Amino acid sequence: MPPRNNPLPFWIALLSIVTLTYCASAATDPATGRGPQRRAKQSTKESKALAHFTMGIIYDGEDKQAEALRQYKEALRLGPDISYIHTRLGADYLLLEKRAEAAAEFKKAAALDPSDSKPRFLMALLYTSEEKFDEAKAEYEAAIKIEPDSTLALSSLADLLVLQKKMEEAAAVYERLIEKEEDSGVLRFNLGAIYARLGNTGKALDNLERAVKLEPYSPWAHFLLATLYDDAKRTAEAAEEYRRTIELDPKFAEAYNGLAYLYAENGTDLDEAVGLAEKAIGMEPDNAAYIDTLGWAYYKKGMISQALPLLEKAAQLEPGEQEIAQHLQKALEKAKQ
Repeated sequence: MPPRNNPLPFWIALLSIVTLTYCASAATDPATGRGPQRRAKQSTKESKALAHFTMGIIYDGEDKQAEALRQYKEALRLGPDISYIHTRLGADYLLLEKRAEAAAEFKKAAALDPSDSKPRFLMALLYTSEEKFDEAKAEYEAAIKIEPDSTLALSSLADLLVLQKKMEEAAAVYERLIEKEEDSGVLRFNLGAIYARLGNTGKALDNLERAVKLEPYSPWAHFLLATLYDDAKRTAEAAEEYRRTIELDPKFAEAYNGLAYLYAENGTDLDEAVGLAEKAIGMEPDNAAYIDTLGWAYYKKGMISQALPLLEKAAQLEPGEQEIAQHLQKALEKAKQ
């Protein structure tokens, strides 16, 4: 059975990294007046608040979040209207999965400084982690309105749109990103994957061919390009990309299966097809698609007694899969002859 394109990786798994990275530079721009820089007419309370804020950042860097929280709270006692301290406190709450407390701090920060995109972005992350996608979209759009060139906010919005299956909107956002970073292999890969889902093979191939040139060591880029070549009946190019995927990642089971099915479907290199499918099954023993591929390779070799039990098992594992059912039906008919 041919490989299926997997969804784009869900970046919420990287929530803690993004949160810390995005907030690390919060409140550090002297031109905005939001930051630990000392102003000429700064009050004693503000100075003390900023000292506690700075200590909180230091403790965060040492993974001492309990102490960091204490410092941020003391900073806010002394300077309750300093927006970026609310943002940083909210970020720490978010890392500790104290979502209600995080939301409250982000909302305070946004109200205190409507020109700062960070609390809106982090609020969008929080909503996304709770699968409140419409609310997350609104927050991303608000952050982008404040900071139109934010690559992180734009790419996060695009990923959210993919989760919502709004592929055309996601493609438009990625096109906007690529206007700024046309030589980004990651952006080209993501846009190519989206166009593949939309059925726009031309644009998918264009972006993925660029992606593998920009990111030649990315197995996923080569694999997705292989599946597109496979669908387009560009057999030699598909086989080359499947093999390149395996070279880059010898444990990429889907690539073994894809190449095995390509050989089986075309009736070429059937012994190799069997070996490749067996390797895929060795990595994922209960994968119906891989078992079907092995059974189909045996069928193409004329070894019906070996093919039937495999195709029957695949059909049991995926009873609603039409292609597996068709393979099994053909094998049953052949067995009766």
